[in-house]
Amino acid sequence: MSLRDLVYVHKVLADYLQFFHQPDHHRRIEDVHRFLGDVSSGGAFHVLHTALYRKMRRMLPKDIEDAYSDGVRFDHPSPPDHHKNRANKPVQRTGAGARR
Repeated sequence: MSLRDLVYVHKVLADYLQFFHQPDHHRRIEDVHRFLGDVSSGGAFHVLHTALYRKMRRMLPKDIEDAYSDGVRFDHPSPPDHHKNRANKPVQRTGAGARR
């Protein structure tokens, strides 16, 4: 990964953190929708998509890239709370990254 791409990814993550860290930025769901936009709007989702699929993807080893292309999921070993359902139980996981 080039330094330029690394700085791009860092800036994307910092922008997300800055937006969601300040409750005044997202008082209404419309505020979140405006911030995120969509994959082609130039909004936060667009730049996150670019960071993940155009910048970071190049640094993955070929076997990992091939696994993603084949639909294999790699799950976080200690998923954050948003990966739990409303009953506060872990979400059922499937694929190579599923915990058993």
